[in-house]
Amino acid sequence: MESLEVKRQVFHGTLGVVFVALLYFGTLEWLGDMIPLSVLRSPARPLLIFLAVGVTLILLSRKYRIPLIYWFLTNFERREEIEVFPGRGAFFAVLGIFLVVALFELPIAMASITILALGDSISHLVGQKVGRTKHPLSKVKFLEGHIAGILISAAAATLFVPPLWALIAASVAMFVEGIDVGLAGSRMADDNLIIPVTAGVVLFIISSL
Repeated sequence: MESLEVKRQVFHGTLGVVFVALLYFGTLEWLGDMIPLSVLRSPARPLLIFLAVGVTLILLSRKYRIPLIYWFLTNFERREEIEVFPGRGAFFAVLGIFLVVALFELPIAMASITILALGDSISHLVGQKVGRTKHPLSKVKFLEGHIAGILISAAAATLFVPPLWALIAASVAMFVEGIDVGLAGSRMADDNLIIPVTAGVVLFIISSL
């Protein structure tokens, strides 16, 4: 189980970094310019296509073992989620990325995705390896991982926004992510959606002041 969680976090972190690179080098904007959907910012248009394809694959994966997709699911997905919501983490990550790209300017979007990619992954990995102090608002998370996620993701986000902005956004996003709020024993929203949207909103507010 621990090996699976490590692979999951590395995969999700890598996914976020890849999307930051696609934004930074203009690849998503180039693809978006070829999609006639003027109501969305150009870089958000291919992400909407990715989401539509993702939803289709999720629905098909509940009934069929799709080559390559099934390999990813069995290697990076929790067993209990494969039948109910295969690819849940990746889906919510792309949804969160889509929302920040659609709503905010690119520097804020890239900083928010960076906080998602590194903050969430680092907090889980460090918490599992060296965590000793229980997070006061969570039954399964550790403060050591939480703090490491904030500091490392904030440091990386300074590539796109001022350091103080990055630290505040990472702190607030990781604080919200650390709260276990659930309905019928399960979390109502996915961390991969909560973190980038929260970070994006915080950065937007700071930049507007």
